[in-house]
Amino acid sequence: MTLIHRLILRPLEGQAPWRRSRPYLPEQAGIGKPRGVAAGLDGELLVTEPNRAATLDAAGMPSSARDLRGVVRPSHSAGEDAAVITADGVTRLAGLATVSFTRPQGGAHQDGFGNWTVLSRRTAEVLRYDPAGRLLETLRIGTMTQPIDLAVGEDGAIHVLDAGSRSQAPSVHRFNADGRFEESFRAGWKRPVALDVDPFGNRYVLDAGTLQVLVYDPFATPIATIGPILPSAQELRAPEDVAVDARARIFIADSRLGTVLVVE
Repeated sequence: MTLIHRLILRPLEGQAPWRRSRPYLPEQAGIGKPRGVAAGLDGELLVTEPNRAATLDAAGMPSSARDLRGVVRPSHSAGEDAAVITADGVTRLAGLATVSFTRPQGGAHQDGFGNWTVLSRRTAEVLRYDPAGRLLETLRIGTMTQPIDLAVGEDGAIHVLDAGSRSQAPSVHRFNADGRFEESFRAGWKRPVALDVDPFGNRYVLDAGTLQVLVYDPFATPIATIGPILPSAQELRAPEDVAVDARARIFIADSRLGTVLVVE
């Protein structure tokens, strides 16, 4: 199933883009309460829970696992091995080398040149670093109040999920690859917790308040709503993270169900 088939040909034939769902996390991975998930371009999956991270190969079988203190979120880099975000920076599972940053981080992404795009939750900024962890530039807008997740598209565009505040509704902000702010949109989400973007630039927002994944095209037009009951009748309980692979398969980490569900 290719991205074009799922997102273009199926709808043209009057079919839903996502037609079935199933548990994807095998017991051998040693993850009991998954809280983070990231999909690599090669089909690998990186799954985290507090103090542990595991990778699955393209066939969904465990390929590695590490016990790591302070794991926050998974991070997939374009040209390097899988890595996780910790309180100190980003740690690669292979060799456990850590790149440290000078400010707090949330989401993190490494491009093909080795440069890092990092989300600072405390200062409500997007920070860009060179491969050695030296700060290159800071991206900010006045309407970004509580950024909680970051996703970088294949075109280099930076998408930031902002949980908002008492006086400001949650929203998604987009910067282009050069760091110029382009647009924000909001859609009445109750408690958005995670964001990802597919190769076409579609945005996937996980709303834990409604137990749904909401899909929007690059112009913020709604495409689909998935959940709280998935196509094969699984019901989301405590979804905490979402990831989308190059085939637009949607992976949802649900800590209460104790698994990662794939919608395809």
